[in-house]
Amino acid sequence: MDRSTVRLHLNGYYVELPPRISTLVRQRLEQAEAAWENNRSASTTPWLFPGHNPAHPLCLQSIQLQLRKHDLKGLAGRNTARLALAANVPASILAEVTGTA
Repeated sequence: MDRSTVRLHLNGYYVELPPRISTLVRQRLEQAEAAWENNRSASTTPWLFPGHNPAHPLCLQSIQLQLRKHDLKGLAGRNTARLALAANVPASILAEVTGTA
């Protein structure tokens, strides 16, 4: 793994992100860390997607609404991602990570 690779830690497993998404996540993390530096008293950790209360992450409903505003639909992408994972990950791990056990 090189410095440009971004891995997400999900439920005890690491998922390596594609390069273009890694770049976007790194940029977002830099923004979140900069905002956190301005208000460290609000939270002990810089959330990648901070909520209205900086001590808590953005809620799922808020993320869904923002994605819909940009006409990004999650279901098709999620199904495609599951198919891609199914080709590379044992079924038991895939079920646990995706919550389809």
